[in-house]
Amino acid sequence: MYSPVRFQASLSKTLKVYEYFNAVLINEVDEEGNNVELGGEFLLEPNNHFNNLSVNLSLSVVQVPTNMYNKDPDIVNGVYWSEALNKVFVDNFERDPTLIWQYFGSAKGFFRQYPGEC
Repeated sequence: MYSPVRFQASLSKTLKVYEYFNAVLINEVDEEGNNVELGGEFLLEPNNHFNNLSVNLSLSVVQVPTNMYNKDPDIVNGVYWSEALNKVFVDNFERDPTLIWQYFGSAKGFFRQYPGEC
């Protein structure tokens, strides 16, 4: 079920562990059948509202450009900071079901997309 990779990020001068799903890597496995780093098992279900695309209505996903290191402390700190948007995205969708995709773009180079999909 929920098993994204853990790695360390410096948050407010303290070393902490933070987890997130990288949209490009979710539900990907290596040759041995193990989830790849920054991937993990991410529940996706087809949804009529999103043209039957498989999405996760509970979580957003994060996309980091391929020319950026997805474990860079600036990226990880920004992803951590923006995690609170999951609740905002879900609440927005529940209040206005005509909404489709919701995004947050960071000046650091990553963006969040709701609902989560791969």
